[in-house]
This record gives sequence, structure tokens and C-alpha cells, in this order.
Amino acid sequence: MMESAQTSSFDPIGPDELETIGRAFLHELQRRALPRKSEEAEALAAKLINAYQS
Repeated sequence: MMESAQTSSFDPIGPDELETIGRAFLHELQRRALPRKSEEAEALAAKLINAYQS
């Protein structure tokens, strides 16, 4: 019996993808002159991860 394709919708981000997202994050922080530990930086990180996963 085959498992349904719906059993796992979780697709973890691998190390290569995480490195790419991290580079984009650091680039945008510098471009926007944002401190790494700020609410804006957290929001940016969430947007980058969501954009990658969609």
C-alpha cells in the first residue's frame, strides 16, 4: 500500500538553501541599515523563509 502524498507537507530547508537565505538576509540588513537583532530583521527573516517555501 502506497502512502498518500499528503502525509507530509513539511519540507525542511537544507543547509545549502539556508546559506542562500542567510546571504540574502545579511545583504538586505546591510542595504536597509537594520540591526541584526531588531523586530524589522525578524520580520525580514520570516518573509525570506516564507518566500523560499512558497
